[in-house]
Parts: sequence; structure tokens; C-alpha cells
Amino acid sequence: MKMSKATRKTQIGYGKILTPSELGLLMGYLYGRRASALTGEPFDCQSPAARRMTLIVQILLNTGLRIGELARLRVRDTPVVIGENVIEVYRGKYDRDRTIPVSGQLAGAIGRYVRRDRPGTLPRWASPADYSRPVFYSDRRRPYLQKVGVTMRCAKCGGGGCKRCGGRGRGRVQRRRASTTLNRMFAAIGGHAGLAKRLHPHMLRHTFAVLALGSDNIYQVMLWMGHSDMKITAGYLHLVNRDVKAEGERLNFCFNGRFVGTNATNLQVMYT
Repeated sequence: MKMSKATRKTQIGYGKILTPSELGLLMGYLYGRRASALTGEPFDCQSPAARRMTLIVQILLNTGLRIGELARLRVRDTPVVIGENVIEVYRGKYDRDRTIPVSGQLAGAIGRYVRRDRPGTLPRWASPADYSRPVFYSDRRRPYLQKVGVTMRCAKCGGGGCKRCGGRGRGRVQRRRASTTLNRMFAAIGGHAGLAKRLHPHMLRHTFAVLALGSDNIYQVMLWMGHSDMKITAGYLHLVNRDVKAEGERLNFCFNGRFVGTNATNLQVMYT
């Protein structure tokens, strides 16, 4: 059966998620239980920079945030200020807000970082009590979200014309994107953890979607992910609870002395 173009576009490949064994390698290295695959030295998980990186991985893996949403995440949008175990995404993709539940353990980790490590990363003129600023700053005391210039199309109306652009559909609107520093950090962490694939932040978002679909309904996961269409969320369903090794053994038609044709009854017997 020929797959439609829309299905090919929304379906996520198996190489874009982390398998359970790869998750074990990554978290084992971040928690100091495994030495680096490149240097043979353990990860200094007690340094402030290491705790920041570990918390970023935990948030992405447990919430499915986009990297830009993580860079824009303010302290006031976390359990530290909200008082409940949720993270609020303010003006995510398509300018949509959403609320994502988190565990008490992750909420506690965010609170400890804000109190202990975040003040040392803030710009020198910024107050630690100013919770309207981002949670994460780089080692150079800069936010991970940077201005990259201007666009000549109105971000509010998309070009159709509105009061903001004077009905012309055009105007100087600043664009922002997450710094490439985070992408380089993830690539380095993945190499030290011994991952065969290049680790990038969006891979953790894909992994969250697959894990969440294994225990929650697709509509709820769509809301958490901030998808505009359920077809996008459905692109993860073929990876839910997938055991490639078990599937390979189950489909081993030639070497187990049995041949199964295309008859549906025979296939059903084979799979049971």
C-alpha cells in the first residue's frame, strides 16, 4: 500500500527516539554511574553546570517541551511560583498556551536549582527574586534564547493585515530562536554517553510522546505536546511499546521452518 504524503510527513522514524537501552546509557552517564565513552572519566554530576544540564534533560524528557519553549521557560511558569506540580507553557508554537503536569520529584529538582544554582548564572544586574526571567542561563550569564534579526512579515496576522502592521501584512517583527549552544551541549553529552546516534533536544520530545502514548490517551498527549492536529500525534503510535528484537523474532519466517503466506487466518495464527 502506497503511503500518502501527509502520512509520511507526520510519521516519526524509529531513529528519532531514544530506546530504553539508549535512555539507560544517557541517564547512567548523567548520574555518574557510567564513565564517558570518549575519555573514560565519570561525569562530574555535582558541579552546577552538570546539574543544570541534567535538569534540562529531565524537563525535556518528562514534559516534551520544544527547545525554544525550554529556553523561554520562566520561573513563574514552574511549580516554584505556581504552587502545583505543573509547568505552564506561555505562548508556545502558534502562540498557544498549555499546561503540562510534572512529578513531585521533577518539581523538587526545579525548586532546588532555582534556589541553589540559578542565582550564580544570572546577569550581574538581575535579581534572583525576579521570577519573570528565564529559568536557565548559560555559563556566560546569557539566556539561551537569542535575537537573530527581523522578519518583514507580521507575526500576528501572518501577512493578512491587522492593526499591528497597519493592514499591510508587513512589518519589522523580531524573531528569536534557541541558541545553538544547547544543540552542541546535547551532541557532546550523547557522545560521552556512548550513543550511536547524534543526540539533539528534539529527540527527547519525540521520546516523551512515545512514552506518554503508552499510558495516556492520544487526545491528552496531543494537548501536552501542543500539536495543532491529532494526525501529528498519531505519527508516534507505531512506535508505542515497540520491541524491535521481539518483532524480528516473530517475523522470522524463513529460519524457523515455517512459511506464512498472505492469508489473514494464517497470519493471525502466527502472531498468537
